[in-house]
Amino acid sequence: MVLRMPGVISAQVYQEEDQEPRVHVVCRSFSTPRQMVRQIVSLLRNMGWNEVSPEMVTIVQIAPTDDAGPAGNRLKIFGYSLVRNGTSLEGRCRLGRGPATFEGAARGGVLTAVLAQAAVAAINETLGGVALTFLDSQIIDQGERKVVLTTLRFGKEEILTGSAVVHGVLEETVVRATLDAINRRVVLYTGGKPD
Repeated sequence: MVLRMPGVISAQVYQEEDQEPRVHVVCRSFSTPRQMVRQIVSLLRNMGWNEVSPEMVTIVQIAPTDDAGPAGNRLKIFGYSLVRNGTSLEGRCRLGRGPATFEGAARGGVLTAVLAQAAVAAINETLGGVALTFLDSQIIDQGERKVVLTTLRFGKEEILTGSAVVHGVLEETVVRATLDAINRRVVLYTGGKPD
């Protein structure tokens, strides 16, 4: 059953003499190792192996074979748009990694929030589901420069922040700040090394 889980390449149960059984799983990095462990433990408990615990499960994540090293894992901005529709804004963000593109959209009343939410929607598409939650995006004054600061939640517990200095177009800066919060995580979860 574990082999039928999305991203699982191989799974093995082994037991050394006088020790608890262990479950070793090799998978692609569609979700965090902690999430994979939880899913595997839940699956095995539902199958009747009630004594399984998270400590008995080992996860090894590998990068997909079509990624061209760390640079191939880093998300890049392929495009964005912002359209005013009456009193609200509609933002779209298109991100890419290698030959793949991912698009997200959001609506709201505040430019920074709308574009950051659109970027988060595109990032969640790259991760294969809803893993990130948008919390806040603000423009702050830092000395003589304006900086966009974006805050996200990964899963239920981890808070991520990203920032980008406003050099030209504010919209692009918002997307860059959002990517700054997550790009190292995307690289790590896809098996690469951060730049």
